[in-house]
Amino acid sequence: MREFAITHRDMTTLVSMDDKHKCKVGEPLYPLAAAERGKQVIVGANQVMAVGDHDFSKCTLTPSVNLVIDIPQTISGSFYRGDFYVGFKDSILKPSSPLRHTTELAEILKLRGTVHPVLLLYTDGGPDHRTTYMSVKLSMIALFRSLDLDMLVALRTAPSNSWANPVERIMSIVNTGLQGIGLMRQKMGDNFEKAIANAKSVKEMREKLATDDLKKELGESLSFPIDLLNSQMNRLSLKEKKFQTFTPASEEEINTLWQKCLEIEKGLQRDHLTMKDVKDFEHLKAFLKHCCIEGHIASRPLRDKRSKDVSSLPFPVPAGDGHYRPFEEVYKTITEENRPSKVTRPKTTRANLPFSPSVQHAQNTDVMVQCTECEKWRLVFAKKKLTKRQKQQLTDLLEDMDYTCGFQFDDILLLHGLQVHIKDHDCEDNIEKLYYACDYEPCCIYCGEYVDDVDEDDEIYPQCGNCTQDPVRKRK
Repeated sequence: MREFAITHRDMTTLVSMDDKHKCKVGEPLYPLAAAERGKQVIVGANQVMAVGDHDFSKCTLTPSVNLVIDIPQTISGSFYRGDFYVGFKDSILKPSSPLRHTTELAEILKLRGTVHPVLLLYTDGGPDHRTTYMSVKLSMIALFRSLDLDMLVALRTAPSNSWANPVERIMSIVNTGLQGIGLMRQKMGDNFEKAIANAKSVKEMREKLATDDLKKELGESLSFPIDLLNSQMNRLSLKEKKFQTFTPASEEEINTLWQKCLEIEKGLQRDHLTMKDVKDFEHLKAFLKHCCIEGHIASRPLRDKRSKDVSSLPFPVPAGDGHYRPFEEVYKTITEENRPSKVTRPKTTRANLPFSPSVQHAQNTDVMVQCTECEKWRLVFAKKKLTKRQKQQLTDLLEDMDYTCGFQFDDILLLHGLQVHIKDHDCEDNIEKLYYACDYEPCCIYCGEYVDDVDEDDEIYPQCGNCTQDPVRKRK
């Protein structure tokens, strides 16, 4: 992608995107540290701690960052220079989503002036940027049509290699701006404070804020910490270029962008965008087949007269010596996908657990996660039984994440002191046989659809009528 950007730098915009870790916002009169330090707060003798650290909070702010890279003239030049944009989103009413990210990026590019016909995006492959998700593909298509682009290419880093995302290099500067900052929301009217008094999770907060008036009060309550963080970011700079801030996209702006997808397929629903939900939409399938190259990139032939010699970004091609062939050799040639994730891995290499899983290990957590792509449930294992507090902490963490088969939470969960594990699945994998031994609601072993009237003494595992594969027999 970098070599492609250099080759066509006069008509290309290269953007690196990412979300930073959430900033906790304390309750009135009890501020919390914006940047978690992971250790005790240092105070003087006989002094009261002024800012809390690592405490529970009802409200959080998610920093979204966009780096519009100044493309160098040679590959040896720096890809860590450019214009840096930061926005802080209320995680309750304005959570990060693929459509919200693309709406904000569209506004940023429009404010910059000229929109180049080619847009290249590089992200870390999180749930809001993972290019294999249909929701992400549709958000990219909406951005493509909204900006009237000739080509849009979206790539993600390899799993567990988010450090390769250029915007990660700039996060240290953001951390500097967040150090020593205490955040707390402003106190609002009694009706608002009573409504959220007993809320203990993001889900409960959203349920409590049912009316427009309460939602408006939440926005006013968080306006002060957001303004404080924006002022901090505006004081920072990257290579003598000041950081800039942007306002999170509103629902009206997101709906305007979403109309670009409805122009292709009227039956699309924003809350149902998995592969399974859209499999019967013929107009969408025709658009994807005609205008997109699916895989780790999505592109379209250029219409601009200046770019008649531009071709789609090629897939990497192995050179046979442990390396890939150079860009100039494969550009404008027909290439096949050779990414490692496309190769089915042996079952023995995908267990990835430090112990042999059993029913007890699954019951130690009594928690499951559902893949957003195949919608199959996957068990969460722990070697020791979780305490009530640990279970609640695990539930809160999983609420803020979207799981897909193959994504490992181990590193994230260990940071919070939770030694739990999930098998390294593929979407093609059946439901785990241990699932049925845990007495969960019976479902089809192939697709995960719930099955009624299951005979527990049956010699085969439950199977729905839509799955025509051979029955899987239970071990005697």
